[in-house]
Amino acid sequence: MLTFVRDETPVPRCSPRARTTTEWRDQAGRMYAVGMTDGQERRIDWPDVGVFRFDPASPTVRFHPSGSQASEIEDFFDRAIQPLVLQAQGLPVLHASAASGPSGAMVFCGPSGCGKSTVSYAVARRKTHEHLADDAVVLQRASGRWALLRVPFRPRLRASAAQHFGVAAPTRATAASGTTPIRAIVSLGQSPDGPVTPRLTRVGPTRAFPILLSTAHCFDDADRDAVSQMVRSYLSVVETVPVFTLDYRPDFSRIAELLAAVDEAAAAAERP
Repeated sequence: MLTFVRDETPVPRCSPRARTTTEWRDQAGRMYAVGMTDGQERRIDWPDVGVFRFDPASPTVRFHPSGSQASEIEDFFDRAIQPLVLQAQGLPVLHASAASGPSGAMVFCGPSGCGKSTVSYAVARRKTHEHLADDAVVLQRASGRWALLRVPFRPRLRASAAQHFGVAAPTRATAASGTTPIRAIVSLGQSPDGPVTPRLTRVGPTRAFPILLSTAHCFDDADRDAVSQMVRSYLSVVETVPVFTLDYRPDFSRIAELLAAVDEAAAAAERP
């Protein structure tokens, strides 16, 4: 997959042809990172961490540390940088989590705080399942169908979920190389006013497409060819992979019902 190289030399200056591709901002509108393209080179400048440089045609990512968070770079790279690099290399990437079962991978997407990490971790705790991804799911065509590409990750549970599951500090998971066929995609909708009993609904491609697009990673939205390829990929995904919405109330005492709804989605995905 990607080869991470720590480079202590000064960051080379950008050429006059360099341009900003993306400015990432937090919910308050404050910019926290900048993406740039300079000929074939791509850069991600993340203050207090460093600069990441890569060529979309190469698996090597060079990291020039510059801040206090650089010591925690392994986890940071897996979570924040790896998805952007892989998307720039042409692979569709969803802001999502995933767990596998006997029939393939179940992918859980949705806005921040909807429970993606909690649900995927809960599903993966069962003996017949495996945790495959947290926060970023990389898609790839394999044997004529869409599959999840296994990449290293670390589960990131909220404090309440970690306490419920009795997990102090989930370790980094170095997933086996290869792919896992995607059985279904479930868009989670968590709300205190949601249904007491989890409500599962299968949605068609027309409704599923904007759901997936809203979770997409994109390094350069001005690159028409790359954006066009990304859109075609997502259209293909929703036309071939069953997509569901799952609305529920946050309540750890009813997590068994939530897992039952996930099992229902897996079973329904087998039907036309």
